[in-house]
Amino acid sequence: MKIMRRLVRSLLLQEPTGDLSGLVNPESLAELKTLSARIGAGGGATGNRA
Repeated sequence: MKIMRRLVRSLLLQEPTGDLSGLVNPESLAELKTLSARIGAGGGATGNRA
């Protein structure tokens, strides 16, 4: 789980993800990148909160 937390943090902060060789399910990375891009664009995962 430590690798996934680091990966999610890196994606949200738009930092390099580093070594991903320890991921059990590397195909999950594509969906995380998509969600991260939406959040970064101001869309948010659940919409815009005030």
